[in-house]
Amino acid sequence: MSQFARSVFTRWRALSPASQFLFGASSGLAAYRVWNRRQQHSDSSSHSPNSDSTDPSKQKVVLGSETLLNPHKGVSRVDQAQLIFDGEPEKSKNGIRSLRTKGTPWFALAIFDGSIGREASSFLRNSFLDLMGGALSEILKEDNKSNRTSLIEEAMRGLYVAADGLITHETVEALQKAYSSGTHREKFIFAATEVVAVARAASGALLGVFDADEKKLYVANVGEARAVLGRPRKTARGKTIYDIHVLSVDHTLDNPDEVTRLLAAHPNEPDLLRELFAADPERRTTRAFGDARMKWSRERQKWLHETALSDAPSDECRTPPYITVEPSMTTIDIQSGDVLVMASHGLFECLTNEEVVGLVGVWLEEGHADKPILSNKQPTPAPEQTEQTEPLPIEAVDAPTRMTLPELLLTIKPVERVDLAVTLTENKTHYSKWPAFKKRFVCTTFPNSAVHLIQNALGGAHGELLALNLANGLRGNAQVRDDISMHVVFFE
Repeated sequence: MSQFARSVFTRWRALSPASQFLFGASSGLAAYRVWNRRQQHSDSSSHSPNSDSTDPSKQKVVLGSETLLNPHKGVSRVDQAQLIFDGEPEKSKNGIRSLRTKGTPWFALAIFDGSIGREASSFLRNSFLDLMGGALSEILKEDNKSNRTSLIEEAMRGLYVAADGLITHETVEALQKAYSSGTHREKFIFAATEVVAVARAASGALLGVFDADEKKLYVANVGEARAVLGRPRKTARGKTIYDIHVLSVDHTLDNPDEVTRLLAAHPNEPDLLRELFAADPERRTTRAFGDARMKWSRERQKWLHETALSDAPSDECRTPPYITVEPSMTTIDIQSGDVLVMASHGLFECLTNEEVVGLVGVWLEEGHADKPILSNKQPTPAPEQTEQTEPLPIEAVDAPTRMTLPELLLTIKPVERVDLAVTLTENKTHYSKWPAFKKRFVCTTFPNSAVHLIQNALGGAHGELLALNLANGLRGNAQVRDDISMHVVFFE
């Protein structure tokens, strides 16, 4: 039994017999959600009203980082980092996971980027790679390399559809069966509230699967998390620069192809973009897990409104579904020295693709990959069996009341944008979120390239901007800052 399955089973047993009956054997997601809500309520009630957890000024920004050395054949190093502004990792809308399997060619990594609530991304980071590992194991049993590419792509695409079906449809169908069987009204309403909360939340997911035997990387994405690969090459003068390969698609209204797709699917709704997207600032993406109000039929929404205290169908939501979970897929052959950055929207709203790869190049050029690892625990070796990594070790960073920076973010040299080892094609010389600040970067002493990217995303050489971005006074303002989750992968 997988770790996730054991967790759900344990929490399932903690439910009352009536709740177990209500959800049914196929509704582990709903049971998981209910248990978590009860546990959070229990935890919060155990704290006094004057505790630090209820005082925003006492809360902390947290930064977790870890380095995996030689985690899999063909991969020399993975730097991971997660910056969370809400003070508690479990409350973040973002998630980060990796799956490493000894004796097989697979190495998988994922980023989960929540946009509406955190329930959908929480479910995904607890189960998504576990399900992917099972699908890859089945492919390996066939031992048919002639069509391995199509099998992997099919498995990845099927995983997205199946996981969204569980979040969005299967639990509601279980509710309908429970209602038809005459379940007690009070128990039904309690369960329905929980199920609807999970289904209406929304999250993107970026999945990368590396096949070490074939030296191929498969990328699937839904939402606005991004995968960018840098490929080194020597110039005529012997300098190393990186060519940029974008391996994901932004599923937002800034993408003309997504706008065209939506309008073509709903030709009689010319005001669709304004009514359903612009009116809801939390809805940033055109493809997502969950966001069920944009997927459920009007009949299902009406039933939930009449029986389960859900909102009535919106007058603007005329011909759902509008949101899809169909992933964009990219496959690329991996070469020696390639560097892959997979990160949530919070990184790429501050830095361009070229800047991200160029900053990793600077970090490598300074020799930081050869420095001792600074982490809460020893570098993770290749595992003895299939496993899903635990959440990143978290270092608490006190929200600065003075204009000082955490020790791990000390710098050793300034880096000008024009000196990055890439060809800059975008003239974005200032931070788009802070246009008063021209981009001036630094190379950090901390031997983790993901932390190096986070520092430069939040201010770089502008120490006052970095301090303000980490300060408590800006907490919760997504227009100023967003959680950042990231993998940086170095291929042999």
